[in-house]
Amino acid sequence: MKKFISGILGGVFLFAFNLNDNTTVAYINGKPIKVKSVNYYLQGITGDKNAKLQNLPKTYIPQIIKQYIETQIFYNKAKVVEKEPQFKELNKKVVVTYWLAEKLRNIKVSTREAKEFYETYKDIYFKQPEKFKARHILLKDEALAKKLISQLRDLKGEFLKAKFIELAKKYSIGPSASNGGELGWFSAKEMVPAFVNACKELKVGKISLQPVKTRYGYHLILLEDKKEAGYARFEDVLPKIVDVLEREKLQKELLKIKKENKIKEIL
Repeated sequence: MKKFISGILGGVFLFAFNLNDNTTVAYINGKPIKVKSVNYYLQGITGDKNAKLQNLPKTYIPQIIKQYIETQIFYNKAKVVEKEPQFKELNKKVVVTYWLAEKLRNIKVSTREAKEFYETYKDIYFKQPEKFKARHILLKDEALAKKLISQLRDLKGEFLKAKFIELAKKYSIGPSASNGGELGWFSAKEMVPAFVNACKELKVGKISLQPVKTRYGYHLILLEDKKEAGYARFEDVLPKIVDVLEREKLQKELLKIKKENKIKEIL
């Protein structure tokens, strides 16, 4: 049974069905509009030839249908510009953009090619430095720093973390105080040397038993986690590698086409 989903747009009526390509989803001045036609429009605006109205979340379907309808009814008024030279040149640009997207979509990159790229440029693009995840309490007073350490030194696990967060919120003068001293993940280049050296000496889940002095003041550090230096996993970077190689192949094709034409630039 037909389910009415939207009102009237001019002389347009919108209905929702169990959709297939031959389903009528609207009428414009009595002319039926099929899902197949709307799908061509959807594929054109998204650049994805696999896009289909019937695969969209239900809440988006009426919106796309309305966009298609507006395009059709406005086109009847707007098509007069097709004869203008400016439009013809603009249309060439649209055609080229669509063609480029098509070519890029059809380029294939094998796992072997991606693996070769990974191994060749491993040290340039995929090398990862040692990283630390920590919290800190920043203080101006060394005596206070030592006093807080005495409150923390015998605690372990979640009890240590909870107390550290409590003290950071109460005493820390650093911008991370409101977050319990949380610094997140960072590499050696992102922190001052004394702070990084202290993190390197700590075991995960432990605190610095002496205040760490930097130009900012005295730090108490809780090391929450650590990642050793190494390389990003091939599987994790594969999509980025494929994207790079696809665009590289496209550029080679375009360069070949350019060389087939005799171009003489005056300016």
